[in-house]
Amino acid sequence: ASSIKFITFLREVNIRIMAMAVSTMVSATVMAADEGIDGFYDIGTKENVTIVPYAGETAVTAQDKNIDSDADMEVVYVGSDKMAVTFSGATANDYYGVILVEGSDLPTKDTEIFYINQETAASTSVAFNVYPKLPAETKDMTLYISSSAKNAGLVSVPMSYAVNATEATPTPSHKPGDVNEDVEIDVKDVIAIRQYIAGGYGVELQ
Repeated sequence: ASSIKFITFLREVNIRIMAMAVSTMVSATVMAADEGIDGFYDIGTKENVTIVPYAGETAVTAQDKNIDSDADMEVVYVGSDKMAVTFSGATANDYYGVILVEGSDLPTKDTEIFYINQETAASTSVAFNVYPKLPAETKDMTLYISSSAKNAGLVSVPMSYAVNATEATPTPSHKPGDVNEDVEIDVKDVIAIRQYIAGGYGVELQ
């Protein structure tokens, strides 16, 4: 009789441990959240233009993160706050201007300007250290490069800047704690665990 009581006791302990595990997994699912992400992302490419994002004085390596609502990953330069921009299609002694503005349309008097500067090309390339005023919220931006040369085209490079963005967590194929796979985490999962420990009753835990 004492051995039966002891086995019953062990089963009750196991049930409580499993129930606590389910509760912990539920809490983890609810509380899971990434720290906010700041930095330039989805920087477009353009012939003759090289852009290297920096965080302070350190070049930033690109990371693949999902910070938009769609299913595609974004190329994010986490922590970046400025850029080294080189235009290699320049003509020596011509003036080149760079301007970083909000949106993707040509700037107007109402367009927010994050950075503007002018340099004289000493050779076939001209470099800019772009120290922008950072936006207060996530913004789409465009970097324009223009020239004083006749018939020079306007170069535009799209990009975005993330402010306190949250990386989306992929939905797992199996929800932790949903041992009976009914897409809910509730007392039924605890009952299934108890039945399994008690001897199976045809229950298979997932």
